[in-house]
Amino acid sequence: MIDKAIQRFRKLVESLEVRDISAANEATTRKRVIDTILESVLGWNPDADISYEERVTEDNNTRYSDYIVRTPATAFILEAKREGTTFNIPPNRRTCLLGGAVAGTAAGKACAQVRDYCRKKNIPFAVATNGSCWIVFPAVRTDGVPYEKTQAHVFQDFADIDARFIDFWNLLSRERVIEGGLETTLFGSTDDMVRRRLLTVVKEPGFRIGRNAVYEHIEPTVAIAMTDEALLRDVDGLRFCYVKTSERLKYDSRLRTYFMDVKPDLERRVIRPRRKKSKQTHLDSLIQTTHIERPLQFILLLGPVGAGKSTFLEYTRQVTAASIIDNKILWMKVDFKHATNADDPRQFIYGRLLDAIDSDREFSLASWEKTQSHAYETMIATLKQGALALLAECDEPAFKKEIASKVYDDRKQVIPFVRTVMRHVTSHTPSFLVVDNVDQIEDVEYQKRVFLETQAAAREMGMHAILSLRDSTYLRHMTTPVFDAFQMDTLFIDPPQVVPVLSRRFAYAKKFITGKKATIVGESGYRFVVDDLGSFFDILTDSILSEETGFMLEVLSGNNVRRGLALVRNFMASGHTSADKALWEFARTGSFKFAPHEFYKGAIFAQRKYWREEESTIPNIFDSHYGRVPTQLLRYLLVSRLKRLGSKEDFSGESARAIIEFLHSCGVSRKDGATLVQDLLGYGLINTRDGRPMDDDATILATRLGAYLVQELSSRFYYFESCLIDACVHDDVFWDGLVEATQKIEASRGYARMEARVQRASLFLKYIRQCQEEWIAHAKKYGADDLWTDNYVQALEHALKSEFARVLASAQRQYQRLR
Repeated sequence: MIDKAIQRFRKLVESLEVRDISAANEATTRKRVIDTILESVLGWNPDADISYEERVTEDNNTRYSDYIVRTPATAFILEAKREGTTFNIPPNRRTCLLGGAVAGTAAGKACAQVRDYCRKKNIPFAVATNGSCWIVFPAVRTDGVPYEKTQAHVFQDFADIDARFIDFWNLLSRERVIEGGLETTLFGSTDDMVRRRLLTVVKEPGFRIGRNAVYEHIEPTVAIAMTDEALLRDVDGLRFCYVKTSERLKYDSRLRTYFMDVKPDLERRVIRPRRKKSKQTHLDSLIQTTHIERPLQFILLLGPVGAGKSTFLEYTRQVTAASIIDNKILWMKVDFKHATNADDPRQFIYGRLLDAIDSDREFSLASWEKTQSHAYETMIATLKQGALALLAECDEPAFKKEIASKVYDDRKQVIPFVRTVMRHVTSHTPSFLVVDNVDQIEDVEYQKRVFLETQAAAREMGMHAILSLRDSTYLRHMTTPVFDAFQMDTLFIDPPQVVPVLSRRFAYAKKFITGKKATIVGESGYRFVVDDLGSFFDILTDSILSEETGFMLEVLSGNNVRRGLALVRNFMASGHTSADKALWEFARTGSFKFAPHEFYKGAIFAQRKYWREEESTIPNIFDSHYGRVPTQLLRYLLVSRLKRLGSKEDFSGESARAIIEFLHSCGVSRKDGATLVQDLLGYGLINTRDGRPMDDDATILATRLGAYLVQELSSRFYYFESCLIDACVHDDVFWDGLVEATQKIEASRGYARMEARVQRASLFLKYIRQCQEEWIAHAKKYGADDLWTDNYVQALEHALKSEFARVLASAQRQYQRLR
């Protein structure tokens, strides 16, 4: 691209050298030189990117700017002077101080003129040129540097531009400007996020509140029933809480959206154990048919994050296949959850196996007499007949000491000892090497080594192998020789629904705490006695598993049981949760139900007073982090677009490359477009059709979480308000209004405070509407289709106005009761 640009520039210069340009006026200069440089050399679209002779009005004084060049992220005004106008810049200067030698000259006056235009239009960057000399500088500064001390970048003439063409192109080309080249070059940074967020205005934005008054009394029970680590060590709990089946959702009638199968195309035959409701799973059958004469099996256990792969393995070992395995099959587990990047995979595997040998009682692996002496029989016999034959004949104790020394040396080296013992054991006992969480460490090369070392170790020791990993990790590696060279049985673990899992966990927790009394000290210092703490889990069951909150939790979990459990633990501990009030009301009336907004705040905010995206599992859908009004809503617009497309049964996804290229045509850099898609993937609002990581050929669709967020959660006051406090606001008028509204809230109490909060939310909604309107106007210039320019905010606005009325009515009832 830059090679063609410099060729076009040189062709332009050659055409000008044969003409007399000393008398050229502004219009001629613009047509002959500047238009060509902007359009042909720098790549700007004259129909969509550039405005000519745009009105600049202030205090009833109207002028016209020569050019305004805009992208969704930034803009600059260019003032053109005729080519005969001399810009007297000190020679050999690449930069100049605007208050220095150029002040008062023709160049200085041109710079001051375009500076004033920029200030009136609130456009940050300015260019003054006579066609051959180009002066580029920041005109609107927020860093406290006065205009006179601003450094301008100068290209003295055509020869200077030619000699430094890369600098010129990197500063002013469309390609580089939309990537933030002007901000980076002139300011040194493109990050303006923190300064214009209301988080910088509210009092104590980082304040963390304490836990609620009830949690200390239930925390031991929560640790037993609500964490997988404890449950995996509790066979009775595992049997009670395990959910055997899962259901795949193809169409959500509430969200009116079709969803693709969560299982990616793994290019091999795959068994889904949770889809079958028989007592014995396919893994049980594979284990049952294992015997020492059978060729070694390599079983791959795949599933998304939080699907319950570790739980499935433990449930298989302890429950469904227990009668098959106990005292008949050796089951040795290596969990890379406890590994670090510093651990060599081979040493880690053998080290955990040594620990298993030492702790084994079922097969007496730790016994020298019963196992290890037999494992070393061949070595002992060889030494007795060979190198140590004389010692064995003359001094039996010394011979035994020598054998002990060699065995102990093997043990210190770990691998020789483990390999010798296990080869002996597997010669008469079917054995499984079970390696879990192999992708706990994200390093791709490390993962490959784990795969290879697992296979090598299993073959060296004659063990069948089960390898458990995420489906996305397998997709990343499946065409490499690591996997491609081996025959494997592949099982895919579908995640169970979160609500049935929680139903069992709550019931199990209640068994431990029913009948226990506690003295609760409420937030205001009052004390009361709870006769049965088990009632708290009745409240949780009625509240969290209810239709509205249960649906919210199921969707927020994103098919990740681990995340769902974490959200519930957050809620149970959070100071946002009025747990003391719940128990008080339940004891008094026999019923209580937490409202959905209280669950959301406790689960998502946890211990934070204010929510912020960088600490959350869900994103701010109203801030795409691009620094300009037109692109503020790109997250919201893209997910809304994909959800709309997903309302048709035959929709199979949209090309990520096509989306990025369209946004690039609108002035969003390819890097920012790819980041937009990648961020939405990371937060689980969209996914790729084949489950693979994002690449140029990816096809993307909205997930259930994405559809829920744009259709429902975005219009809930508790989510909308947290977003407006977190979002960056790029319009000065709205920013000032939101700051004033926030200060009013801080000074208000009671119902007046809620009124002020709703007024602030209404103002932010107007800002959102303006962002949508500017995007539509901008996108239409680039030929956007109807789904890119649909007014999605209109439905949001209607829903939020109803929500505001509901919130005010609820607050009014609450404060009337308190009077």
